[in-house]
Amino acid sequence: SGYLNVIYSKEILNHQQDYLELSRLNYKKAERMHEAGRYSKTETLRWKIDFQQQKSTVGSSESRLRSSNIILGRILNLDMNKQIKTEERIPQNLIDESNKMKNLSDSEILRIIRLNNEELIKANAALSAAKSNEKISKLLYRNSYSSYLPNISLSYSYAWRENNTLALDGYSPKTLMVNFSLPLFTGFQNFTSVKSSYYDYKQNQEQFADQLQNTRFILNETANKIINLKSQIELSETNVEFNERNYNIVEQQKEKGLISNLDFIDAKLNLQNAKLSDIRNQYDFISAIVELYYLTGQLDSIVE
Repeated sequence: SGYLNVIYSKEILNHQQDYLELSRLNYKKAERMHEAGRYSKTETLRWKIDFQQQKSTVGSSESRLRSSNIILGRILNLDMNKQIKTEERIPQNLIDESNKMKNLSDSEILRIIRLNNEELIKANAALSAAKSNEKISKLLYRNSYSSYLPNISLSYSYAWRENNTLALDGYSPKTLMVNFSLPLFTGFQNFTSVKSSYYDYKQNQEQFADQLQNTRFILNETANKIINLKSQIELSETNVEFNERNYNIVEQQKEKGLISNLDFIDAKLNLQNAKLSDIRNQYDFISAIVELYYLTGQLDSIVE
């Protein structure tokens, strides 16, 4: 997700830099038109405001990209000032997986998260670790009862002493020893140890149950987010197509002097915002797929 965030920040910055250059050219043109007496001061200032707004937007995007690089570097335990080389666009395998998910119905997406407890624990690494921790604490609790049990040990020894002949008929003592001990004077200490182990076990048990429920909650939230974004992407793609057509029409009308500069700027900003919204939806959609596959133990299928 950190890697995708860096790529997203780069793509947004490149997109906004293109609009910054367009705004700069429009502003310079407006200044020339004003000097020629064809634009009013108000119209020139409107283009200047548009240019300044684009500069501010690009500055914010540059800050976002720097922060994204720092976060990714911290995750990878790299030097804060080291530049991390990433792809310029979303990797193709993630785009392919995104297209597959877009073709699924809502019920098919929800079916992905319908796992019973055993399947979910096996698939999710965090839950598997928590379950193992619960089992260990349970074993420690059961073993703590051994402090109450008596201790019995048996030892046997046999020896012989030479008598200067080949026959081993000299002195040969045999010893059989039985040791029996009972923890009579450590009862309170043992009781405390057992209780401590019991509460440790119950705590791990409750934490695991809570983590299991939280994972199911996040799974449902992620699946619903994917379903919601799938419909938003359809809308944003249509919105981009509409605003591109509208911008082209307005641009032609502006060249003919049929509309004002304000209408042209609005059309340009609407197209820019539509494209930015579509890019954000696409990245949010793929990030949600990554989250879903992580929670269900399928991340290796899309991340090399």
